[in-house]
Amino acid sequence: MVKVALISDFRNIHAQKWARILNTKVDKLFVISVAASKLNGLNVYNLNMINYNGYRIVTLIKKLRYIVLCWIILNREKPDIVHVHYLRTDISIFGYLFHKNIIISVWGNDIIDDNNTSSLKKIYRRIALKRAKIITATTNYLANYTYKFHQNKTIHVVPFGVDLKKFNPKNYIKVSNSKIHIAFVKHLTEKYGPHILISSARYIKNDVIIHIAGEGNMQDFLEELSEKNSLSCIVFEGFIPQDSLAEFLSKIDIFVMPSIYNSETFGVSAIEAQAMGIPVIASDIGGVKEAIINDNTGILIPPNNPVALATAIDKLIDDKKLYKKLSSNCRNFIKKNFNLDNNANSIYKLYRSMLD
Repeated sequence: MVKVALISDFRNIHAQKWARILNTKVDKLFVISVAASKLNGLNVYNLNMINYNGYRIVTLIKKLRYIVLCWIILNREKPDIVHVHYLRTDISIFGYLFHKNIIISVWGNDIIDDNNTSSLKKIYRRIALKRAKIITATTNYLANYTYKFHQNKTIHVVPFGVDLKKFNPKNYIKVSNSKIHIAFVKHLTEKYGPHILISSARYIKNDVIIHIAGEGNMQDFLEELSEKNSLSCIVFEGFIPQDSLAEFLSKIDIFVMPSIYNSETFGVSAIEAQAMGIPVIASDIGGVKEAIINDNTGILIPPNNPVALATAIDKLIDDKKLYKKLSSNCRNFIKKNFNLDNNANSIYKLYRSMLD
């Protein structure tokens, strides 16, 4: 029997996806979440550690409460394995740190910082990684970066996968449009470069519609930028639930991921788009080149360059032979490398190796 405690911020759709698939592989799985969330069929302990009011003493009290409750839950449930998804670099790591079988899966900006990280956070990071029996990373790029914090362990590369049954273009009828539909699906924050895509619209020669899907602190700025430049081709879609994403993508011709920071270590939205047979144009940064193969499943461009992005978009529209080749290659690439079920089997084998 294998019983797993999954520790994460369970509001995150990727954490939910991992919990859902891993729950089919192990005998029992429960979740300890730093913030309130739920998923049908899973036992989720919501410990409400997240604090937004800025009062340090309140935040510290919540973290100490989280540690104590973690101890109580882990002592009562007695899991064989504690699997941490996304490494929080603060005192909260002591909530699980003394379990004998810890696996830590790093995701990106929990290891690679967009800004300078305090020495204390680096210490917490090193302590947690040292205590882990197994460490996984989503890309080779992230694994190599993680070695800076712990060089004495093998770091296993297990990427985020995609549900190929759900993200399958055969499930949808492709409607021919007079205009080319381009999509951005991500948080509307500077890191992911939605402003780069909107800025590129002035340079695109072809007739396009650009769908901006997501929510975030740049929402008002992006709308003002679009209005200021009289860009009627920009459509703000708001947040698209995961259950509706495949249907949304079925109407898209080109997917764009213009991220500007190296903490972009993968690009889950890009592999979901490719699973639907959609070529991706993305910034050549971080671990993105492991999720998109230049001139094979998409086009990689310099970051923070609206003109280069517009040029790549026009190239895919004008060169129909190239577009067809990339579109044909996309799904096969994803099937071979990012099948969610295969990725979950890799994690399960790591679980078994900890217990054998």
